[in-house]
Amino acid sequence: LVYQPAKHKTFLDDAEIQREYYPESIRLLKSVTGASQVVIFDHTVRRRRPGMIDDSPTKRQPVSHAHVDQTSKASIARVHRHLPADEAPELLKNRFQIINLWRPISHPALDWPLALCDYGSVDPERDTVPIVLIYPDHEGETFGIKYNLDQKWKYFRNMTPDEAILFK
Repeated sequence: LVYQPAKHKTFLDDAEIQREYYPESIRLLKSVTGASQVVIFDHTVRRRRPGMIDDSPTKRQPVSHAHVDQTSKASIARVHRHLPADEAPELLKNRFQIINLWRPISHPALDWPLALCDYGSVDPERDTVPIVLIYPDHEGETFGIKYNLDQKWKYFRNMTPDEAILFK
């Protein structure tokens, strides 16, 4: 958890998010991780809309089940998809990470805070279920997480828009 107020506040327009929020996110990621290169490949804005069932891309709500956003296989595929073809093989010889940056947008996250699980407490054989995501131009893969009493969970109570969580 880092205290890092965002200059961008609205999160309503994708082009504006890319123009304004991406550069400040890159600076934050480099500052916290020491990374020499940061590539932002996408973003998802989620807003809690009680009673609304529509979960289309412009009306995404918080995810209600435990999951891992990227499997190792999907992470490698992202490098190939988002970086130049002549650079990807060399980049994959080195260490890389996919890091999520998460923050509340307009008010403290009280009714749907982000919960994080220590992946070291997850039994990959028993607790993970591969989920294939099929898009028009590619496939992705996530893991669904099954409950296990040995898992260690954490959330940050009353997290504000001036705070951000970085997680792998």
